[in-house]
Amino acid sequence: MSYSTYLSTLRFILSRSSTYDTIGEKEFNDLLKGREERPFLVVFTADWLGEGTIMDAIVEGLASDYGGEVGFYRIDVEESKNVSHQMGVRRLPAIYLFKNGEISDHLSGMVPARTLQRQINQILE
Repeated sequence: MSYSTYLSTLRFILSRSSTYDTIGEKEFNDLLKGREERPFLVVFTADWLGEGTIMDAIVEGLASDYGGEVGFYRIDVEESKNVSHQMGVRRLPAIYLFKNGEISDHLSGMVPARTLQRQINQILE
């Protein structure tokens, strides 16, 4: 399977996802204002970013594993430029973990699933 076919397949699978939602500026600001009572993770990425699609697949798997304990969200930086500017996103994908509406941790670039699991477990403690 070619890399482009692989990415297309991942995009198709993720487009059918119900555990990892793409949100916009309004929804993100609502999260920060306390709409989400549980800890949550936000991935800043773009559809054209190959690493972002792979990261989406990793996060989708984690979203399934953690069920309702943690919220998982995706923000497309092309569609929500104000949010990515507000958060100071410089490298994609960028992953922010929040607890009580505050940034708990921030990671950039490709991150192994086990690293994200460790960070998620820390915010759940």
